[in-house]
Amino acid sequence: MIRELGSESLARHHLFPRSLFRTVGEEEGLISGIGNITLISPSLNSELSDRPPAEYLHQYGEELRKHSIPEDRELWGNDRFEEFCERRAELIHSFLKERMPRVAK
Repeated sequence: MIRELGSESLARHHLFPRSLFRTVGEEEGLISGIGNITLISPSLNSELSDRPPAEYLHQYGEELRKHSIPEDRELWGNDRFEEFCERRAELIHSFLKERMPRVAK
């Protein structure tokens, strides 16, 4: 997807939108961390806006794997945010280890 669009045509998308969190404080690292951010087209980012992931992720089948998004729908609930971020970080790490073994150990 990134190759298709070009990096200048991408928007940072919070899978769990900031609006779900009343207080930023200590969760800021998770909210804007690698486990909660993906790069998508600006138009899709606008379309998804502040929707929680449980409302839209099911529509994107194969794209979930391409973006290292956990397929376990139970992790898409707002009450599982930290677990979702941890699992997604693990998936990203596994992807990097496979593709760039010298960089990601």
